[in-house]
Amino acid sequence: MRISLRPTGIGLLGKTALIGLFAGALPAGAMAESGVTDTTIKIGLFGPLTGPAAIHGQPVNNGPISVYMEQNEKGGVHGRKFVFVQEDSACEATKALAAVKKLIHQDKVFMIHGGTCSTAVSATTEEVVKSGVPHLLMAATMDKLTAPVKKNIFTVQMTGSADGRGMARFAASIPGVKKVAIVGRNNDWAETKIQPMRQYFKEKGIEVVARETLEANASDATAQALKLKKVDPDVIILVNYPTESATLLRDAWKYGLRSKSKDSPAVIVSTPDLLDLVERVGNKEVLQDLYGITVIAGPFGSPEMKKWEGIRYKHFPNDIKKSVAYQGVAGATVVIEALKRVGRDVTREKFLAAMEGTKGLKDHGAACSISFSASSHQGCNDPTVWTLTPDGKVVNLGPVWRDLSKN
Repeated sequence: MRISLRPTGIGLLGKTALIGLFAGALPAGAMAESGVTDTTIKIGLFGPLTGPAAIHGQPVNNGPISVYMEQNEKGGVHGRKFVFVQEDSACEATKALAAVKKLIHQDKVFMIHGGTCSTAVSATTEEVVKSGVPHLLMAATMDKLTAPVKKNIFTVQMTGSADGRGMARFAASIPGVKKVAIVGRNNDWAETKIQPMRQYFKEKGIEVVARETLEANASDATAQALKLKKVDPDVIILVNYPTESATLLRDAWKYGLRSKSKDSPAVIVSTPDLLDLVERVGNKEVLQDLYGITVIAGPFGSPEMKKWEGIRYKHFPNDIKKSVAYQGVAGATVVIEALKRVGRDVTREKFLAAMEGTKGLKDHGAACSISFSASSHQGCNDPTVWTLTPDGKVVNLGPVWRDLSKN
């Protein structure tokens, strides 16, 4: 048999590439389902492997891939080892759809574990549902991706509405907060978070004094910073990606909206990687009263993440050392546990039933207990919040504010 190896999107190097190569040469003798052989289960991954959002691509994919590879070293699941195919979405709807179509129809994967950039992933939903191929979302957060329930789509990422409520709950728990300002993109991804946020503030009697727009990759936020300075909020909530969040923080400091003053507004961001954000801003002074929401169990280097960091750098020793790269780890543990319960006779139908049967799963690198049911495929909606100490250490606060000086 002649085997040709050609690139599909951006492939993995080293051990993973060899695994995929040999999988292509295996006989399909006892195939129970598309993407399944006697010895392998093929998983498709996609994400922004190139472009401005690439930090959410290969580094995020490598998290679950390392967990699958670790399971392979234990003999796989019921004698089958995981093999992988990756495709690039570049955080664009058309490319995401093309990537998913290729994984389903050409690569014939058993399931997809992937998808970052909610708007891009949303463009793939119809194709995935029609195909029946199981899809566990990687880091996309829009509620409509999994609600109403789509039989073959699941997520263990925090949904947009949970993200919004979590940020609002934390803001409301800060002593003395009466006025908040919201800055975010003008799209469905942002509004999914902002609408429940507004409702929460209304219930708590907290006034939303501004809703400013800052679009993708914005390099200047002068107008937004000056408008926010006029309304003088107690808290600013940024519903943006790190690039534009850094722009707002930089200009907020430049124009005196944020300063060393104790009356300077706190900032809550929709990202856990605060050190990365400070690097982007280029000013360590911005770390005061800066908070990031996440479902990751703990900051990089924390006891909660020691196991998962060990697995990642065992298989990808030169990978980036940033918390954002751990968003997909919990999902891989869910997939492995579901397949264990399915047994040797693997079919998609049985796998989907096992996914819905997941109850109270812990020890997976997320801050929540993961459960699914027939009526909910959103498995992890209990966020936590991190902050930075004056010396630059990341600390996990929990869901509400607390005074670190009293610890």
